[in-house]
Amino acid sequence: QCVVYGTTSGILPSGKPVSIREPLGKDIREAGRVPEMRAYRLIEACVQIDGRTIAAHDAALMDGLDFMAISVILNSDPD
Repeated sequence: QCVVYGTTSGILPSGKPVSIREPLGKDIREAGRVPEMRAYRLIEACVQIDGRTIAAHDAALMDGLDFMAISVILNSDPD
């Protein structure tokens, strides 16, 4: 795992490279208040897998271990 300027990059359990930028206030507001959809919308706004943005509906279908790894980073306390 590598952290540079608010962006974390590494390898997901599936072996795919991932880049996750720290969510901005705008991202959090736009993600909404419904917890079930919020995680998917934050993934859509802040995550790239294999250099591609992930749509919210695709995030709902992603591998469970990949989703958990991304969720841990998105929900961690900023340093």
